[in-house]
Amino acid sequence: MDTDSKLLVETPEAVTIERDLAGLASRVAALSIDLMIFGSAAFGLAFVLSKLPDGWDFIILESGILLILALGYFVFLPSMAGATPGKKLLGLRVVFDDGRPANALAHFLRFLILPIELSLPVPAFPVGIVAILLSKDGKRIGDYLAGTVVARDRDHGADAADPFPELTYHSLMIRTVELPAQRVRELTGADLVNLRDYLSRARSLTPDARARIGDALCENLRARLEIGIIQNRDAFLKEVYLCLRDERSKL
Repeated sequence: MDTDSKLLVETPEAVTIERDLAGLASRVAALSIDLMIFGSAAFGLAFVLSKLPDGWDFIILESGILLILALGYFVFLPSMAGATPGKKLLGLRVVFDDGRPANALAHFLRFLILPIELSLPVPAFPVGIVAILLSKDGKRIGDYLAGTVVARDRDHGADAADPFPELTYHSLMIRTVELPAQRVRELTGADLVNLRDYLSRARSLTPDARARIGDALCENLRARLEIGIIQNRDAFLKEVYLCLRDERSKL
């Protein structure tokens, strides 16, 4: 059974509970929705405060209220409602490594490190995306700090559907690269989740999000498979997905 793409929790009664881990594309899409909602609220706040009479310290007042708004949206709302609106819409939930719902402190620690994770290191991939790709459990830095993972909400339905249910790697008439089978077998279930999530949701992502996620996935897999220049990013990712899915189905 493919366990690398799941959170496995052993209960005191020796029962193992499985939770599907969320893919990279759905996490970026959920964060984009949350930032858009929060940005709209912050813009509205700035507009209202700009109408205050002279004599108010506008910058200090706005900064204080903006911080309270951010803590309310990214910390207290998910700790009480289970998820931010973006995560709720895409069926995601932050849970502790042992499967318990994340509390306010965990959400605060994840929020605290978020500005750093949104920064762009060389080669211009956000730190958070790089961390998720390097982690077998899809953890960003804030998740390591808080002891959490992002899982699929069991009440929301299954993970992203297989984007190519009728295809197999060996049925492809044309391939852009020749994949080394042994190195493909060394990839993890988390890689399969991220590829399936991206390929099934790519058309619904914004062009910027699609480029950032696709490029990061492509570079990560290209380096690990020791393949040279990639001419067609999405064709390469499709071929790796099919090959990895087919190989893991034999396990």
